[in-house]
Amino acid sequence: MWLFFVRHGYPDYQKDCLTEYGKKQAVALAERFSLLGLNKIYASTLGRATETAEITAKRLNLTVEGVDFAREDLAGEEFTLTMENGNPGWCFWDRKTLKNFNSEEVKKLGDKWYDSPLFKNTKYKSGTLRVKKAVIEFMENLGYRFDEKTGAYNAVKHVYDRVALFAHGGFSMIFTSCLLNIPYPLFCTRFQHIGTSAVTAFHIEDEGEGILPRIFQYGNDSHVYKENLLDGFDMRTF
Repeated sequence: MWLFFVRHGYPDYQKDCLTEYGKKQAVALAERFSLLGLNKIYASTLGRATETAEITAKRLNLTVEGVDFAREDLAGEEFTLTMENGNPGWCFWDRKTLKNFNSEEVKKLGDKWYDSPLFKNTKYKSGTLRVKKAVIEFMENLGYRFDEKTGAYNAVKHVYDRVALFAHGGFSMIFTSCLLNIPYPLFCTRFQHIGTSAVTAFHIEDEGEGILPRIFQYGNDSHVYKENLLDGFDMRTF
Protein backbone atom coordinates (compact mmCIF):
# COMPACT_ATOMS: atom_id res chain seq x y z
CA MET A 1 0.00 0.00 0.00
CA TRP A 2 1.01 3.57 -0.64
CA LEU A 3 0.04 6.11 1.99
CA PHE A 4 0.31 9.77 1.00
CA PHE A 5 0.37 12.43 3.70
CA VAL A 6 -0.60 15.76 2.14
CA ARG A 7 -0.37 19.16 3.76
CA HIS A 8 -3.20 21.53 2.83
CA GLY A 9 -2.70 24.31 0.29
CA TYR A 10 -1.69 27.84 1.27
CA PRO A 11 -4.26 28.95 3.86
CA ASP A 12 -6.05 31.88 5.36
CA TYR A 13 -5.66 30.72 8.97
CA GLN A 14 -8.14 33.24 10.36
CA LYS A 15 -10.94 32.03 8.09
CA ASP A 16 -9.66 28.42 8.07
CA CYS A 17 -9.85 28.11 4.31
CA LEU A 18 -7.60 28.22 1.27
CA THR A 19 -6.41 31.43 -0.32
CA GLU A 20 -6.77 31.79 -4.08
CA TYR A 21 -3.15 30.67 -4.38
CA GLY A 22 -3.88 27.72 -2.10
CA LYS A 23 -6.74 26.70 -4.37
CA LYS A 24 -4.33 26.67 -7.33
CA GLN A 25 -2.02 24.40 -5.36
CA ALA A 26 -4.97 22.12 -4.57
CA VAL A 27 -5.90 21.91 -8.25
CA ALA A 28 -2.30 21.00 -9.07
CA LEU A 29 -2.46 18.29 -6.40
CA ALA A 30 -5.68 16.96 -7.89
CA GLU A 31 -4.03 16.68 -11.29
CA ARG A 32 -1.07 14.91 -9.74
CA PHE A 33 -3.29 12.38 -7.97
CA SER A 34 -5.34 11.85 -11.10
CA LEU A 35 -2.16 10.46 -12.62
CA LEU A 36 -1.24 8.40 -9.57
CA GLY A 37 -4.72 7.22 -8.64
CA LEU A 38 -6.24 6.93 -5.17
CA ASN A 39 -8.69 4.49 -3.60
CA LYS A 40 -9.48 6.38 -0.41
CA ILE A 41 -9.19 9.96 0.86
CA TYR A 42 -9.12 11.04 4.50
CA ALA A 43 -8.81 14.60 5.77
CA SER A 44 -8.56 16.59 8.96
CA THR A 45 -11.93 18.15 9.72
CA LEU A 46 -10.45 21.66 9.73
CA GLY A 47 -11.56 23.68 6.72
CA ARG A 48 -8.21 24.25 5.00
CA ALA A 49 -7.43 20.52 4.93
CA THR A 50 -10.94 19.43 3.96
CA GLU A 51 -11.11 22.01 1.17
CA THR A 52 -7.80 20.82 -0.27
CA ALA A 53 -8.91 17.19 -0.11
CA GLU A 54 -12.30 17.85 -1.70
CA ILE A 55 -10.72 19.28 -4.85
CA THR A 56 -8.80 16.03 -5.35
CA ALA A 57 -11.85 13.96 -4.39
CA LYS A 58 -13.99 15.71 -6.99
CA ARG A 59 -11.32 15.14 -9.65
CA LEU A 60 -11.16 11.40 -8.82
CA ASN A 61 -14.89 10.94 -8.13
CA LEU A 62 -14.23 9.96 -4.51
CA THR A 63 -15.59 11.14 -1.16
CA VAL A 64 -13.62 12.58 1.75
CA GLU A 65 -13.80 10.92 5.16
CA GLY A 66 -13.11 13.36 7.97
CA VAL A 67 -10.80 12.36 10.81
CA ASP A 68 -10.68 14.51 13.93
CA PHE A 69 -7.40 13.08 15.23
CA ALA A 70 -5.54 14.92 12.44
CA ARG A 71 -6.81 18.38 13.41
CA GLU A 72 -3.99 20.86 13.90
CA ASP A 73 -5.72 22.70 16.72
CA LEU A 74 -5.47 19.56 18.86
CA ALA A 75 -1.80 19.06 18.07
CA GLY A 76 -1.27 22.77 18.62
CA GLU A 77 -2.50 22.52 22.19
CA GLU A 78 -0.06 19.67 22.82
CA PHE A 79 3.10 20.62 20.91
CA THR A 80 3.33 24.42 20.90
CA LEU A 81 4.86 26.83 23.40
CA THR A 82 5.44 30.53 23.87
CA MET A 83 8.44 31.62 21.81
CA GLU A 84 11.03 34.27 22.72
CA ASN A 85 8.99 36.91 20.87
CA GLY A 86 5.95 36.11 22.99
CA ASN A 87 4.00 34.41 20.20
CA PRO A 88 2.98 30.74 20.16
CA GLY A 89 5.01 28.40 17.96
CA TRP A 90 5.69 24.73 17.40
CA CYS A 91 8.10 23.23 19.90
CA PHE A 92 10.41 22.10 17.08
CA TRP A 93 10.99 25.76 16.16
CA ASP A 94 12.32 26.55 19.63
CA ARG A 95 16.12 26.34 20.00
CA LYS A 96 16.04 25.42 23.69
CA THR A 97 13.54 22.64 23.05
CA LEU A 98 15.61 21.26 20.17
CA LYS A 99 18.66 21.26 22.43
CA ASN A 100 16.69 19.29 25.02
CA PHE A 101 15.36 16.95 22.33
CA ASN A 102 18.94 16.20 21.30
CA SER A 103 20.25 15.72 24.84
CA GLU A 104 21.68 12.37 25.95
CA GLU A 105 19.14 12.24 28.78
CA VAL A 106 16.21 12.36 26.36
CA LYS A 107 17.84 10.00 23.86
CA LYS A 108 18.34 7.35 26.55
CA LEU A 109 14.64 7.39 27.37
CA GLY A 110 13.81 6.31 23.81
CA ASP A 111 10.08 5.85 23.30
CA LYS A 112 9.45 7.22 26.80
CA TRP A 113 11.25 10.49 26.02
CA TYR A 114 8.29 12.50 27.28
CA ASP A 115 8.93 11.26 30.86
CA SER A 116 12.04 13.42 31.09
CA PRO A 117 11.80 16.07 33.84
CA LEU A 118 12.69 18.56 31.10
CA PHE A 119 9.12 18.24 29.81
CA LYS A 120 7.19 17.99 33.10
CA ASN A 121 5.17 21.15 32.41
CA THR A 122 4.18 20.19 28.86
CA LYS A 123 1.48 18.14 27.19
CA TYR A 124 4.00 16.18 25.11
CA LYS A 125 3.18 12.87 26.78
CA SER A 126 -0.60 13.08 26.47
CA GLY A 127 -0.28 14.41 22.93
CA THR A 128 2.07 11.66 21.82
CA LEU A 129 -0.07 8.93 23.36
CA ARG A 130 -3.21 10.41 21.77
CA VAL A 131 -1.74 10.51 18.28
CA LYS A 132 -0.04 7.13 18.62
CA LYS A 133 -3.33 5.50 19.61
CA ALA A 134 -5.10 7.21 16.70
CA VAL A 135 -2.42 6.17 14.20
CA ILE A 136 -2.59 2.55 15.39
CA GLU A 137 -6.38 2.58 14.93
CA PHE A 138 -6.07 4.32 11.56
CA MET A 139 -3.61 1.70 10.30
CA GLU A 140 -5.73 -1.14 11.66
CA ASN A 141 -8.64 0.14 9.57
CA LEU A 142 -6.33 0.00 6.56
CA GLY A 143 -5.47 -3.63 7.30
CA TYR A 144 -2.30 -3.32 9.40
CA ARG A 145 -2.10 -4.33 13.06
CA PHE A 146 0.61 -2.74 15.19
CA ASP A 147 2.83 -5.02 17.28
CA GLU A 148 3.92 -3.20 20.45
CA LYS A 149 6.75 -5.68 21.10
CA THR A 150 8.45 -5.23 17.73
CA GLY A 151 7.30 -1.73 16.80
CA ALA A 152 6.28 -3.09 13.39
CA TYR A 153 2.99 -3.89 11.67
CA ASN A 154 1.42 -7.16 10.59
CA ALA A 155 -0.78 -7.19 7.49
CA VAL A 156 -4.14 -8.72 8.39
CA LYS A 157 -6.15 -7.84 5.28
CA HIS A 158 -5.71 -5.95 2.02
CA VAL A 159 -8.02 -2.94 1.91
CA TYR A 160 -6.62 -0.24 -0.39
CA ASP A 161 -3.69 0.19 -2.74
CA ARG A 162 -3.40 3.98 -2.46
CA VAL A 163 -4.63 6.16 0.39
CA ALA A 164 -4.21 9.89 1.02
CA LEU A 165 -4.50 11.76 4.31
CA PHE A 166 -4.84 15.54 3.95
CA ALA A 167 -3.82 17.37 7.10
CA HIS A 168 -1.32 19.90 8.46
CA GLY A 169 2.39 20.70 8.61
CA GLY A 170 2.81 20.81 12.38
CA PHE A 171 0.70 17.68 12.81
CA SER A 172 2.79 15.89 10.17
CA MET A 173 5.75 15.77 12.57
CA ILE A 174 4.01 13.81 15.32
CA PHE A 175 2.02 11.73 12.81
CA THR A 176 5.13 10.62 10.93
CA SER A 177 7.10 9.87 14.09
CA CYS A 178 4.24 7.72 15.40
CA LEU A 179 3.71 5.93 12.08
CA LEU A 180 7.41 5.10 11.77
CA ASN A 181 7.74 4.41 15.51
CA ILE A 182 10.57 6.95 15.77
CA PRO A 183 10.76 9.07 18.96
CA TYR A 184 9.38 12.53 18.27
CA PRO A 185 12.52 14.37 19.48
CA LEU A 186 14.71 12.31 17.14
CA PHE A 187 12.41 13.06 14.21
CA CYS A 188 12.12 16.77 15.01
CA THR A 189 15.88 17.25 15.21
CA ARG A 190 16.45 15.56 11.84
CA PHE A 191 13.49 16.63 9.70
CA GLN A 192 11.79 19.95 8.90
CA HIS A 193 8.02 20.14 8.58
CA ILE A 194 6.70 20.12 5.03
CA GLY A 195 5.56 23.11 2.94
CA THR A 196 2.02 23.84 1.83
CA SER A 197 0.53 21.21 -0.49
CA ALA A 198 3.66 19.04 -0.17
CA VAL A 199 3.30 15.26 -0.27
CA THR A 200 5.10 12.63 1.79
CA ALA A 201 4.82 9.12 0.35
CA PHE A 202 5.06 6.05 2.57
CA HIS A 203 5.40 2.55 1.15
CA ILE A 204 3.96 -0.26 3.27
CA GLU A 205 4.22 -3.93 2.29
CA ASP A 206 0.89 -5.49 1.38
CA GLU A 207 1.35 -8.79 3.24
CA GLY A 208 3.42 -10.49 5.89
CA GLU A 209 4.60 -9.69 9.41
CA GLY A 210 7.18 -7.32 10.82
CA ILE A 211 6.30 -4.64 8.27
CA LEU A 212 8.08 -1.30 8.67
CA PRO A 213 6.57 1.66 6.78
CA ARG A 214 9.25 3.54 4.87
CA ILE A 215 9.39 7.05 3.46
CA PHE A 216 9.71 6.97 -0.31
CA GLN A 217 9.51 10.75 -0.77
CA TYR A 218 9.40 13.46 1.88
CA GLY A 219 7.65 16.78 1.31
CA ASN A 220 7.53 16.41 -2.47
CA ASP A 221 6.22 19.57 -4.18
CA SER A 222 6.88 18.73 -7.83
CA HIS A 223 3.26 19.55 -8.78
CA VAL A 224 3.88 23.20 -7.85
CA TYR A 225 6.83 23.38 -10.21
CA LYS A 226 5.03 21.46 -12.95
CA GLU A 227 2.19 23.99 -12.94
CA ASN A 228 4.62 26.93 -12.56
CA LEU A 229 3.03 28.11 -9.32
CA LEU A 230 6.21 29.50 -7.79
CA ASP A 231 4.92 33.03 -7.31
CA GLY A 232 4.07 33.16 -3.62
CA PHE A 233 5.17 29.58 -2.90
CA ASP A 234 6.56 29.26 0.63
CA MET A 235 9.24 26.72 -0.39
CA ARG A 236 10.22 28.26 -3.73
CA THR A 237 13.89 28.63 -2.78
CA PHE A 238 14.20 24.86 -3.01
